[in-house]
Amino acid sequence: MCCWINNQVVTTTFPAGYPSFAAFLGSHASFRIFRRFTSLRLRLMLCKQDDLCILEQQLDAIDSSESRLLYLGSVRQDQNAERKRVLHEIDVALCEYEKDSLVERNERTFARQEGRSRDLTNVRNWLSDKGSIARKESEYIENSTDLMTLEKPAEDSALDGAAGMIERVLMRLPRLLSSRLRVSHSSEPRLWIFPRRLLHGLARVLLAWLLIALLFVPIVLIYGTKSVRTRLILIGVSATLFIFILTVGTKAKTAEVFVAGTTYATVLVVFLAQNGIDV
Repeated sequence: MCCWINNQVVTTTFPAGYPSFAAFLGSHASFRIFRRFTSLRLRLMLCKQDDLCILEQQLDAIDSSESRLLYLGSVRQDQNAERKRVLHEIDVALCEYEKDSLVERNERTFARQEGRSRDLTNVRNWLSDKGSIARKESEYIENSTDLMTLEKPAEDSALDGAAGMIERVLMRLPRLLSSRLRVSHSSEPRLWIFPRRLLHGLARVLLAWLLIALLFVPIVLIYGTKSVRTRLILIGVSATLFIFILTVGTKAKTAEVFVAGTTYATVLVVFLAQNGIDV
């Protein structure tokens, strides 16, 4: 979420440096941005992968040089100690590669969203304003290509997008008016944030009016138009706009978009048919 830090000197309850920085990051979920360490994670996976490749080659060599075919056809009667040793090492290496959460950790980490530009700006502004963290230790926030946020992804992308748009509008209101809508955090009295409940409430109102407009405006236009061709064009344009908004503004699946678009178009066609036009 966006914030403002005023120019007044206010004493906080946390000492300067990492205590204050940690309190700031904890004041809002959007500020919890950290490095992803993509290259290091992939480097480790490549090393583990190569270890397994070497063990695989060793096992193939042992099998190829086996003089007693009975050992290759029966695990119980296999007396080749070298093969058993290599298989054990393969088992351990695979555990480190998979079950030891290397793959799972990386999968979870790579699935996390990147930090939004406005959240990065907030953290950078705080570091610049405070100046209490060593430069070398705060350089990570400048690398916008390898950062991730710990903020939980929005379940409703359309609602979150509308809330972000409303927030940007509220930021442009005069400070005296917007200050009545913002709240501060106990750990950072100089940090002002718009409450999520307020933003989501306004976003729901905005989306409700948008849906009402998408449904009733075409009906009104169709009702006031006599030309069948114009009515069909209105239906096509309205259905296209509706599907476009669903596709771009939400995370709806293709089948869900298809059903919703078909239902929407059907409603308009039925309304057109019931107004004395045979379509």
